[in-house]
Amino acid sequence: MRIHKKLFSAGTILALFVSVFSASPSQALEQRTIDVVSITWNRAGALPGTVSQVKGEIDTVVNPLWKQLTTIYGDPNDKRIEFVSGQVVADPIKLNFAIPCDSNFTTWTSAVRTETYKRLGITDWQSRYLVIMTPNAGCIWSGRALIGSFDKPGGVVALHNSAEGFIIAHELGHALGLGHSNLIKCAGGNNDGAWKSCSAVEYGGSVDIMGNVDVATPLSTYHQWRMGLLDEKDIKQSWKNESIEINAVDVYGKPRAIFIRDGSATYWIEYRKAGGNYKAGLVIYRTDPPPSASIQSPNPADSAGIASTEVGTDIWMMNLDNFVYGAARSSGSMTLQNGTSATLYSGNISISATAGASESSVIVNIARKNSDTSLKKPVLTSQNSWRAPDAPVLDSSYTSVVSDIADYEAKFDGEVKALTSSPVADWKPTYLNPFTAPQVLQVKDLPEGQYSFSLRVRDLSGLWSPWSDAVNVNIDRAYPIVGSLYQVDKVNSHSIQVQLSDTKDDGSGLCTTQLVNDEGFVSSKSGAKTKPSLTLPLNSSQSSKLEVFDCLGNGRAGSITTTTSYTSAASISKSGRWSNATSEFPAGSMKCTGKCTVYISQKGAVGVALGAGSADVSAGSTTIKGFKASKSGDYFAAAGILVGSKKTVKISGSNFTLIGIAQTELKISGLTNANNSVSDPDYSLDDPIQKGLNKYGFSSGDFSTDWSVFPMARGTTLEDPTLDLCSAQFDSELLRKDRRQVTVARSGNPYLFLSTEVVRYRSNAAADQALSEVKTSYNNCVKNNGGTERDGAFTKYEFLPVPNITAPLVSESKRVVVHAKIGEGDSVRYLFGVYQYNGDMFTGLYIVRPGSAPFTPAELSRWID
Repeated sequence: MRIHKKLFSAGTILALFVSVFSASPSQALEQRTIDVVSITWNRAGALPGTVSQVKGEIDTVVNPLWKQLTTIYGDPNDKRIEFVSGQVVADPIKLNFAIPCDSNFTTWTSAVRTETYKRLGITDWQSRYLVIMTPNAGCIWSGRALIGSFDKPGGVVALHNSAEGFIIAHELGHALGLGHSNLIKCAGGNNDGAWKSCSAVEYGGSVDIMGNVDVATPLSTYHQWRMGLLDEKDIKQSWKNESIEINAVDVYGKPRAIFIRDGSATYWIEYRKAGGNYKAGLVIYRTDPPPSASIQSPNPADSAGIASTEVGTDIWMMNLDNFVYGAARSSGSMTLQNGTSATLYSGNISISATAGASESSVIVNIARKNSDTSLKKPVLTSQNSWRAPDAPVLDSSYTSVVSDIADYEAKFDGEVKALTSSPVADWKPTYLNPFTAPQVLQVKDLPEGQYSFSLRVRDLSGLWSPWSDAVNVNIDRAYPIVGSLYQVDKVNSHSIQVQLSDTKDDGSGLCTTQLVNDEGFVSSKSGAKTKPSLTLPLNSSQSSKLEVFDCLGNGRAGSITTTTSYTSAASISKSGRWSNATSEFPAGSMKCTGKCTVYISQKGAVGVALGAGSADVSAGSTTIKGFKASKSGDYFAAAGILVGSKKTVKISGSNFTLIGIAQTELKISGLTNANNSVSDPDYSLDDPIQKGLNKYGFSSGDFSTDWSVFPMARGTTLEDPTLDLCSAQFDSELLRKDRRQVTVARSGNPYLFLSTEVVRYRSNAAADQALSEVKTSYNNCVKNNGGTERDGAFTKYEFLPVPNITAPLVSESKRVVVHAKIGEGDSVRYLFGVYQYNGDMFTGLYIVRPGSAPFTPAELSRWID
């Protein structure tokens, strides 16, 4: 046990989203190669050793340790991993900067990795591991690696001022997809409790190599499962009073782990034979993630993540005996020994152990305090949320505290019937349900009709709940009616609102009517229950997709083509006394004094917008008498008439102000039935900072339902760079305060990358520095037809025209708009980027398309808009 280990793992991981499915087991000893390089920089101190020493540590420490850790005795399949040393770069790579301790880890390791294999002449290096040894840079950590995946070999381990084999072995665990073995420490000496009364002590669960104490004891069953060393058939899920015999963690045959839920807390139970400091007995881990406020770590980055429902990489060990951890040292035993018991979070579940059939097994006894009141009355979601067939019927406040549900029963007007839930589409494992999809009752599982409805559930232990409160529901399977009538409703200086007069839903009413452009972006949306209005730009022709959904998610979708035009009052022939209107009205508005008449020939749907007073409007046999001017926001109400074929429109009255006449022609075709879908929750928005940044970039409501919009890996951290235009270096990266970057994707995505990024800098001056750096990089890139990467490789840029920008972006001095062809040959791609700065804020739009399909001017114009 070494005191300096406190340094080695602090800050080891910024968790990334990785696959949670177990890898397929290997059928033979698997060999993975580790290469070694060292780096230095101007005025750097001495390296802590030589690359040959690190190579020796790999062969004498890392390789035998990982072969031992991946040995499962009695398993007919050899699942062991053998790490072997590969090539070394004899001379250090000299950087022009010291390694960054807390940010841009991916960027600099990627640059070093590329240069290393360039020097070694190895082209197929993606599945190899690289250890980078560095001098002391003042970082708190001694080793660092990103979370990888067991079934995708390859990764980078950074050794900061160290050459120790145990540190390499630990970091390789991260590269294999493992998080930390931590400790839960609760107030009052309790071994478990609510996270708000407990601390999550980072690295403190030194039961295996994923803590920061040098131990060679078997991997936890949770880490084995993540690596494919433990199959799901070897994990028992327990929901009732029962006794289960399990084998020791490294002995094949019987199950080796038990999974239990206690409300929203989740547990893994395993049996360990005596080893290291601990006695033989049960080890119990929590796997539900703690809030950042509960995390206790010497490294602030460990508590910077945002909790989610995804299956995590970390575990939190309970102290069930006299275990002590502190300053990277541990002593005592954490195991629950035969004849003793432990109580879990709620106090309703107790765990004890008795001797098994052999010294390699133990019987785990699970006792629950079942009673008629232990399963609470179901809580239904608000009917206002039943806007899609896959909307849940049970509120998450209820499903998060009840064990998995086995059956549903409902009362329909007092008659009891069983309900069957539908499979959850695109289900992904969560820490609450890591193995099987839960039985989730959705709106589509309810019968059609109007009735009084209440619900009860039976959990997997066999206990039925009381009945929920009864509610009156109206389940409507009918699809909305999309009609052909429309009229101009409102007008302003740049757009009109067109009302779909006979588009409706006779059941639950309309909830969403929207126009979706060719890119899937929602260009206009209405939430009106009837007669929805769509916003169209003036003097334009466009084709879009029309989607109309009722409040239960039943929909109709088709193509819609529109043309609009606008004629200001000043451009129309008039009789009477007219003068220019005041500046409170749009340019071209005219004021009538006394009695005036206007005639104009129009077709389609016409809207006459008045700024003040009233007038009669007529066309053919249709007349609107005494239409009064009104205004809402910056829109003026319009007297709308469906003219059809060309007719003369007459406007007459006294003492009124005429804004102008808007005209539109609209055609809907190819209507088909469609279903809306509930968006997956974005738990990053629970963080107030992320919620604040979210309004400046893409969000889920900006796209049609077949697109997903979520933060990219590390997108809510400062870990990744923001500005990487033309391979330049941007010192302003160190002056960022908050960041949110989201990506947009769907099946058949035409883009390599579609993303918005929002950054708040520490000050306006920092943002100004970033803008200056972007402009400098852009100008140099234009001048040099490209930029040089950190590994010395030159990337070619060919800059292309940008359409005329009429959208309300920030001033030209505060923005950079880039349209470029990047790379050559098979690597060609097209970039469209918009970089905007305002105060201490930055927003970026990044679109990258494969080389075979360049952007069209019309497509770029839509993105600019």
